[in-house]
Amino acid sequence: MPYKDPEKRRESDRRRHENNPEKSREAVRRWKENNPDKKREAERMWRENNPDKCRMLRWKGVGVKGDLQAIHDRWEQATNCEVCGVSFEGIKKCMDHDHTSGEFRQILCASCNNKDSWMKKIELN
Repeated sequence: MPYKDPEKRRESDRRRHENNPEKSREAVRRWKENNPDKKREAERMWRENNPDKCRMLRWKGVGVKGDLQAIHDRWEQATNCEVCGVSFEGIKKCMDHDHTSGEFRQILCASCNNKDSWMKKIELN
């Protein structure tokens, strides 16, 4: 039954998904398969409209462990490199983490992120 009211339509879609989630997921999978350009454009728009969520998903994808929201808040507040003190104005901000454990360490400028001499400054437990 078509709805003119978008709220009623969303509610109907939500109920339909709750009643048969497998069928709903299969329909979405088929739509994505049949509409790769629209899927790509929708993903691009989502990334553009949700840069913070996108950044945290990337961090999770590279294996960063810990409270991603707290790390993100620290990222947003960082104005200078935590090693050399250079301002992030106009340069790339990097999140340093241990590639073995996934533990977040600090926010660095691109230059410090590519060096490892700063590692001597960190007290390892």
